[in-house]
Amino acid sequence: MIRIGTSKRYPQTQMRDVNIRCVIGANLAGIGDQGLAKLFGILNVPPPIDDDHYSHTVAHVLPSLRAHQQNSMSTAVEEACTQSDGRQLSVSGDGSWQRRGFSSLNGVAAVMSSSTTAKVLDIERMSKKCSTCIGALSIKHVNREKYEEIINKHSCEMNHIGSSGAMEVDGIYRLFERSQRLYNVQYVNYIGDGDAKILPKLLSNPPYDNIKINKIEDINHFSKKMLHRLQKIAQDLKKIKIDGKMGIGDMMINFKYYYRQAIVRNKTNLDEIVKSVWAIWKHKASTDLEPHHGWCSPMFCGFMKALEEDKEYDHTRHTLPLAVMNAIRPVFTELDSRDTLKRVLNGSSQNANESFHSILWSFAPKNRYSPGSIVDVCVALAVLVYNDGDQSIIPVVEPLTGGGGGYHTRVAMERCDKLRVYYEHKKKRKADVRAKMTEEERKQQEEKEQDDDEQLDDSYLPGAY
Repeated sequence: MIRIGTSKRYPQTQMRDVNIRCVIGANLAGIGDQGLAKLFGILNVPPPIDDDHYSHTVAHVLPSLRAHQQNSMSTAVEEACTQSDGRQLSVSGDGSWQRRGFSSLNGVAAVMSSSTTAKVLDIERMSKKCSTCIGALSIKHVNREKYEEIINKHSCEMNHIGSSGAMEVDGIYRLFERSQRLYNVQYVNYIGDGDAKILPKLLSNPPYDNIKINKIEDINHFSKKMLHRLQKIAQDLKKIKIDGKMGIGDMMINFKYYYRQAIVRNKTNLDEIVKSVWAIWKHKASTDLEPHHGWCSPMFCGFMKALEEDKEYDHTRHTLPLAVMNAIRPVFTELDSRDTLKRVLNGSSQNANESFHSILWSFAPKNRYSPGSIVDVCVALAVLVYNDGDQSIIPVVEPLTGGGGGYHTRVAMERCDKLRVYYEHKKKRKADVRAKMTEEERKQQEEKEQDDDEQLDDSYLPGAY
């Protein structure tokens, strides 16, 4: 019998180079072992490794991935300490689940730096089920000795008992609790959403001695308060005639955007935040006869720009009736108080967490169940890609395959990084142009984009049929 090797073996483990690359590549592409089998079939090449060998290869590459993951997170912690000039850090924390709703068997909790370039500092995978424990039950009554051997030798994936919703609280607390042991740092400022369960646990059972953890509201979640309050007023006044029209109209989204921008642009100065938020109300209540733009910024206020250029300014297009402004004034009184806005002073957002989660679940899609070991592989890959780019995968592949990583692997990962940077810059340029548009120009742009979308064939839209 003649044996033909499909690729070189790694001398220390006798594992095939191609099998190791298949496991890493399948998870990096988010297709898993079944997706890999379909891909090979369409390419008309021999099938990849079977399920047993795939699981064995996963177990082989996981320790190396975890080591590189920990290295990346440790480096990110030191970078954050350098930027904050100390070992006490401000972090944003958030949880995410593999399945939507509160019945997911797997979830993750991560803390990220609030530095200029946010990075993952630590992460915990939470599981309510262990695939090995479940699989071993099939031989429990047939071969008790073998069952005991499997249970005693395996590393159990289950590390959470309780509801899926509690994964976030328990996971975030674990990350805070071990920060001193792992990195010799304390997370003293916690940026989070409106979840009322995490902070009480951190305060009732402090992870640090003589250090009180401060909660800073996520600016994005906080700014939704403006939207929700205005929506409630709009609903209450829906059948009441104001200034000759029914209700107060539909302007809630714009006010939420203005409110957020006022906080973001002045987040280190409470007085300026208060002033900028009231400037929104005054700007919209202004008329040609009674302009109130004293607190407006010349950078964003059309009236102030016209004044500097010695031009006439027409308020008609942008002003709202005084009766409408008086109807929504209580919302501004509530949300522009110093006590309320103190909660977002020096604030940030969980945008980085959401961005990281999108990368993670693209590797382990929510529409497909993955055991804890696969989620661990995807977590490690996501941390490496998010913190250091796609090229950070090459140092993982090199020792596992006993070679230099491969020419085409290096070229492909470098190209992925360049494309990501290109699209980010393109997105930022578009956002900058949009920010400089007047309200009327922005509406025209949205209408144009909507018209373009309507002209598209909907045959390929998700859920179209």
